[in-house]
Amino acid sequence: MPPPPPPVAGPRRVLLVGVMCPLEVAEQREAGRRNPPGLARGHFRTVHDHGVAYDMTVDTSTGTPADLAKAVLLRQSGRR
Repeated sequence: MPPPPPPVAGPRRVLLVGVMCPLEVAEQREAGRRNPPGLARGHFRTVHDHGVAYDMTVDTSTGTPADLAKAVLLRQSGRR
């Protein structure tokens, strides 16, 4: 087992990002992964119901992973 990472020095800025997509897209992805039908629909309303507000959200049906990551990095850097 590798050694644990060194302790973080000082406070860190944390950006809570909600990663979402429309239910129809989640169901298409679920079918493509051959998951049991109904998992996406069953979790769709509750997965983000944790009582903590997101700093931003991204919709995975509207951009590539690289585009969405860039948006998060821009937001974190304060340029968006």
